[in-house]
Amino acid sequence: MSVTKKTIKKSSIPKNKKEIETYEQISEHICSLDTYIKKNQALPLFAQTKKRNTVALASKKINIVLKQLNDIIEQKTLQEKEMTLFRQLVKFFGIFMLEGVTKKNIKELLVLLGMGIDVSRVYIFKNGVGKNNKIITSQIAEWTAKGVSSQEGASYVKDVSFLDLGLKHWINVLSSGKSIAKNKKDFSVGEKKLFTPQKIESILVVPIFIEESWWGFVGVDDCRHARNWDVNQEFMLHAAAHQFAIILERDQTKKELFEEHKRIESIVNFIPTAIFTVDKEQHILSWNKHAEEITGYSQEEVLGKSCKTFAVGPCREKCGLYNDKEIKPILNKECSIKTKTGELLWIEKNVDYLYNEQGGIVGGIESFVDITEKKKQEEIVKGKMNDLEKLNKFMIGRELKMRKLKDEVDDLTKQLLNYKKK
Repeated sequence: MSVTKKTIKKSSIPKNKKEIETYEQISEHICSLDTYIKKNQALPLFAQTKKRNTVALASKKINIVLKQLNDIIEQKTLQEKEMTLFRQLVKFFGIFMLEGVTKKNIKELLVLLGMGIDVSRVYIFKNGVGKNNKIITSQIAEWTAKGVSSQEGASYVKDVSFLDLGLKHWINVLSSGKSIAKNKKDFSVGEKKLFTPQKIESILVVPIFIEESWWGFVGVDDCRHARNWDVNQEFMLHAAAHQFAIILERDQTKKELFEEHKRIESIVNFIPTAIFTVDKEQHILSWNKHAEEITGYSQEEVLGKSCKTFAVGPCREKCGLYNDKEIKPILNKECSIKTKTGELLWIEKNVDYLYNEQGGIVGGIESFVDITEKKKQEEIVKGKMNDLEKLNKFMIGRELKMRKLKDEVDDLTKQLLNYKKK
């Protein structure tokens, strides 16, 4: 389920000193977070996939948040309490991005929202699919103000369908990207039945979306009095939900990339061939087990170093990978390398470029096998072939001499026979 995206107009430059200060604070956080995202994209080249784009999506969403936050500074006059919450959210966003989704961070986010918006409860629910493909939801975190009873462990907060809760209409509202802001006079029949026993006077709920799909929601409620939620409070909750979604996406993608990397690494290590990758500056980015076994260099010893660390000839003088005269891929090329102990080995290798999704060259991949013993055997065979050729030449020469001798004997015999007849 996707949200209809609203066009965000580019905001004008803040004029107020407080606005400028806040805008600069946000910009500073955004820049540092964007740098962090880019750093965390540095996985081995052969593990790059389209999933990497999901990480880049987080960077785009950060910029959207920046524009939204800047808009609310310029277009609305925030109360000091709201401005404080606003700044704390931006600061917390930075911590969240660096540390990821942890129980501790989720709890701190809920405390921040609860204290900042001044409510009785704050909670996060995650959706799922139950029996008969019904959409179900479960509470994964909750904060309660002093003196307010917790919903944790209650039957209506764990693997329960919206239909059974009497909140079927929430599905259409939240999945379309809209929020639910009500007090008890506006509650539906189902909401009254669910909220009255909990002494909920008013409730504000906003959706959480992960990769365009409705993941769940974050909500707050007030058990003290019926209140009309203002635009700023609703925005703060939306901003928190949006931030939470970005972190979840980042963590989820990071996990998927890590799992994919481990899967590819297992395959690469299983193949009985040395394989390594390099960047455009010929720095080694990955190095499999067979490369370690053949060269004696561990992965830790070569990562980030030049491939000339072990190259001898002709690769040391002129790299075939980045030689435009060499047609790619290069197949079954023989060259020599030096092991960690200084031993010279003969290898047979295949080399080709690595490309990004736009078709640009981003590095290279090389596989090789040790053919030193094969070369030694070839030298032995070559030596024996030379000996055989010499013997053959000797035998041919000897045969020619024998024929000549035979011819001479035949001539002499004829001469003797002719002499006797006379």
